[in-house]
Amino acid sequence: MLEAEKQAIHSTIRGPGQTWLNHKDTWFLTDNFGQARSIVPLEMSAQAAKARVLHFCGRFEDGSTIAEKAIQLESLRGQHNFPYRNALWKEWYDNSHCKRLMENKGYLQHKGITAVKTLYRIAGDKPIDDWDDKVRKMQKKRFQKDTLVQIKEHGNCGGETAIRRKLARWKDTPCCLNCPIGTAARRVTERIKQLGNKTVTPRVAAAVWNTIWNRWKTKRRRQNRHGVDNCCRLGCNSGEDSIEHYCRCRRSRQFAQSKLRMEVEPELALNTWVLNFAEELTQDQIRCVATWVYSVYTVTNNNRVRNIWPSEERTKDALGQATKRAVDGDDNFAKWLDTRGRHALCRVG
Repeated sequence: MLEAEKQAIHSTIRGPGQTWLNHKDTWFLTDNFGQARSIVPLEMSAQAAKARVLHFCGRFEDGSTIAEKAIQLESLRGQHNFPYRNALWKEWYDNSHCKRLMENKGYLQHKGITAVKTLYRIAGDKPIDDWDDKVRKMQKKRFQKDTLVQIKEHGNCGGETAIRRKLARWKDTPCCLNCPIGTAARRVTERIKQLGNKTVTPRVAAAVWNTIWNRWKTKRRRQNRHGVDNCCRLGCNSGEDSIEHYCRCRRSRQFAQSKLRMEVEPELALNTWVLNFAEELTQDQIRCVATWVYSVYTVTNNNRVRNIWPSEERTKDALGQATKRAVDGDDNFAKWLDTRGRHALCRVG
């Protein structure tokens, strides 16, 4: 079942091959990487559901509890004179309803997650004497969801390890990371989370994540660097189809300068795209970089699918249209873009 979940995630979030994505990273897209949605982990969700069943449905019609039934089952297994029965039905006994629920309770307790703690969290730490019918109804409704949140919090490493793993491919390449990889990972981890605070639209945040995770389906990414069509899809005729080129492409940087009023030196461009800045960033600067990345990502993908190498004027128009799509649905973001062209030119990176 867990293998099927892994395959389903790769089928849903498609990319170049199977190795570009660790399926566990998708469980924390919202918490760690500023994305709009996360995949609900199947195993953690099942653990939360078991906790809910044990607490709210843990008593049988005869008044006995699931804990008592689990103890009774183990006792009966050891008291009869038919050892062959234990061997033959071992799998059934080990996976019995009662035993599984009690094992899950012990597993969660080891992590510091208990039913009592969850109930108090939902009740806002009110004394148990103040739990009226409204509070208890809310506890029953939110118990499984809150338990899942606690399980995810316990299993969340913060995202820095995943980002460090992704940045490693640029560690020793020209015009790339301008600091130790550990420092870069901490910087990027902190800044990518800011994308989720209504700084940009979900599509723009996804484009930045796609860039750091190397999800662009470029010729270089597909190991086809020597093909005749491995050329810049912005039409500059002086670079290959790769992330490393697009961040430094003359047409790309001209667009950033004219439309977003942002100037970036070529040797700092890739650091800019992956949010690896030495100085602190304002919300305005993060929006500029993310919008730039989204616009180039969208236009190059479209040109690659249609197999065209556009003129400079056509590239400029396409990038301009992409910025409009970037802010679609977010009035505050759209107002920011409308006034951005009147700002003074700023240097980023």
